[in-house]
Amino acid sequence: MLTKDKIFRLRIIRWTFIGILIRFLVMPFTLDADIFWLNYLPYQLVNGGVFDPYAFAKANYADWVIPMNLPYHPPLSFYLTAFFEFISKSLVPSLGNWLVSYGEWFKLGGGNMLRHIVSLDTPQLFRIIFALKLPALVLDMACGFMLLSLVSDKKNKLTVYKLWMLNLPVLYAGYICGHIPDIYVLFFIVLAAFFYVKRKPELVLLSLSLGAATKIFPLILVLPAAIFLGRNLWEKTKLLLFGIVPLILIFIPSYLSSGAYALSSLLPSSIGTNAATTALKFMKWLFIASYTFILVQIYLGNKRDKPNFLLSDYFLLITLLFFAFQPVAIRYYIWVTPFLALRISKDKILGKFFLIQFFTLLLLRIEAQRHLLGTFTPLNPTFFSSLPILKSFIAPFISLNFIFKLSYRIFVLVTLFMVYRVYKYGSSAGDAACCHESI
Repeated sequence: MLTKDKIFRLRIIRWTFIGILIRFLVMPFTLDADIFWLNYLPYQLVNGGVFDPYAFAKANYADWVIPMNLPYHPPLSFYLTAFFEFISKSLVPSLGNWLVSYGEWFKLGGGNMLRHIVSLDTPQLFRIIFALKLPALVLDMACGFMLLSLVSDKKNKLTVYKLWMLNLPVLYAGYICGHIPDIYVLFFIVLAAFFYVKRKPELVLLSLSLGAATKIFPLILVLPAAIFLGRNLWEKTKLLLFGIVPLILIFIPSYLSSGAYALSSLLPSSIGTNAATTALKFMKWLFIASYTFILVQIYLGNKRDKPNFLLSDYFLLITLLFFAFQPVAIRYYIWVTPFLALRISKDKILGKFFLIQFFTLLLLRIEAQRHLLGTFTPLNPTFFSSLPILKSFIAPFISLNFIFKLSYRIFVLVTLFMVYRVYKYGSSAGDAACCHESI
């Protein structure tokens, strides 16, 4: 007779199999044009010993990177991708030749990766794409297993794990598009939550700092975590240093080599190029005000014997507010999903509102062919590249500008409602594996 523990383990195994199967169904067959740039520069380290992607990009692709001020992501993204490529190169020897041939083609003005696939026959294309996305599978599954340790109730554990295996933003960002640096950020954020459960406050801040060294976003979680986890001013200061110093140390070699140009990887000017409007400036100030309010709440909560929120609750509030007040792409929204999954396991209504969020984010991508049907180009390059752009079917009947404005306003309103609901109902500590006092 099967015990409850064995039944639970069998269900976890079954959902692990389902999750991996879903990921395998899209990994080799979909592609986003950005996947070349994300992997080409790290390959220069694997193949040619190039340790400074910023100087290399500026020297070889100045016409493209300088106008956008977008050389590459922060250094740890570069090193991690190079590490995974070193492993993948032994599994798929043709990977290097493909990246090199496309690099030459791109430099000659051939166009983006999707056009390259249409124009030139690539042996073992599916294997190459699978290998480039393999880091997403490793880190995504690690996140799923770590999330299990954040919940004590087995029913809620299983709910969280199911949600993770069916995580639509992660499937889109990591497996359809192959934006691996976004998965790095996700991994380090979940790792920080994992170390919180393990009562390792220094490692919580270190994880966030390493996450910021892949993309800057986790830096907004450093100060809240330091205030929440530190018992006194000295501990808060020490933890803050754990969250900032590693990021600085990782950047020093690149800064010494490329100067201030390397720092542009933290906040390239191509981000928020339309952010000069009065409305968006106002929304940025709204986020700053909300962020300050949460910091005050964390500080005051530390004085209570039993805080109203867990660290993961504060992370959820901050990430939701950040994306409510900033134009957002689906692939960035993956950074909200681990904390949202923890809350949905207790509050199913949030799950319904998450689906509305995801649908509105899809509508905001209508204009970009390559983010929709174009991602399936590897399956049949001639067919999928010849399909009309989706907006051409919609534009004659309804204004795209109206769709974008309506979608974004719905997204903001739904997100703010979710913030209200999380804040109103307080902590999910009833199901958490640990609480603040145990740190």
